[in-house]
Amino acid sequence: MRGEGYWNCTTEMDSASSRSIRNPASESRANRAAARRWPRLRRTIWIFCWLYLAALLVLCGFIRIEGDRWWPATLILFGPRWIWALPMGILVPLALLLQRRSLWVLGCAAVVIVGPVMGLCIGFGTAGPTTALRLRVLTCNVHEGQLDAEAMKQLIADTHPDIVALQECYLRNPTPGLVGGNWNVASNGQFTLGSRYPIRVVHVSFDRHAAQAQGTVVAYAVEAPGATVRFFSVHLTSPHASFRSALHLQRYGGARVEVNSRMRSTEAQDLRAQAEGFAGPVLLAGDFNNWTPQMTPMISGERPGDWRKLLQLSPGRYKYRLVVDGRWVTDPNNTYVEANQFGELDNVIEVGRVASTASAVAA
Repeated sequence: MRGEGYWNCTTEMDSASSRSIRNPASESRANRAAARRWPRLRRTIWIFCWLYLAALLVLCGFIRIEGDRWWPATLILFGPRWIWALPMGILVPLALLLQRRSLWVLGCAAVVIVGPVMGLCIGFGTAGPTTALRLRVLTCNVHEGQLDAEAMKQLIADTHPDIVALQECYLRNPTPGLVGGNWNVASNGQFTLGSRYPIRVVHVSFDRHAAQAQGTVVAYAVEAPGATVRFFSVHLTSPHASFRSALHLQRYGGARVEVNSRMRSTEAQDLRAQAEGFAGPVLLAGDFNNWTPQMTPMISGERPGDWRKLLQLSPGRYKYRLVVDGRWVTDPNNTYVEANQFGELDNVIEVGRVASTASAVAA
């Protein structure tokens, strides 16, 4: 019993002694190693955060400058953007644990990701009441037979659009969701347009620069309250086939992407030229409305640049001018003109005992 107590006591004493004995030299070396190791890791995290932010800025410039010009940039342009946020999952926890000073750098990176990279756009309301015409537009490529009619109907009911533009929508019947309400529907090939206001098909254009081109644009005239709105429904040549070639590493896959990009660029330039050829709005001002153009907006005709207005005027002689995109111009269809006090020319029209139709071609 005494021996057991003695040895137990000795064991406890040895254990306590071992805990109390320290090696100053070894502790000093361990502390110095830790002091060297953690600052180095914190500095590495700091550097990687800055490199990540710089890489995102370079990515934004690369997409903006080379997108649709060089095939790798085109793939990035059309590819998923969320993958560029994946490094945040590693850098943010490390920054919280070891280098909190770098969190503001990652905050800037997050702003770049959700803004320029992923394209977040925040709409701000107007500062005060406005009399400008406002239209709510819903546009969607429904990929032919992949349209979910019930989902589209619910989307239209939830968003309350004034105009619904669908591409690749080959339907014999009007699109579900546009039936039963106050909708005007026009179907032209792959395009279906629904509007709460009267619409007319003004122009259909097919790209003729290459046999492979499939881009199409349809121009509509939407007779909104107080103004005629030109609306273009566009479907450029699809890049999907060329993307599949490049992603599957097929021969000439990159070249196919670049050819497709040039084709769509040409189509976009043609669309811009067509859109610029549609002048508007065109207003009519003269003796009959006290030279107040806002009182007499003209209605677009069937051809691009053709605008008309039917007026009930008393017999007599009237002077008038056109206001095209805010510029006062002379009606090119009427060569009967007189100089005014501003040194410009007014058109002149003489009305008999019938109603007069003012017609103009706006350039």
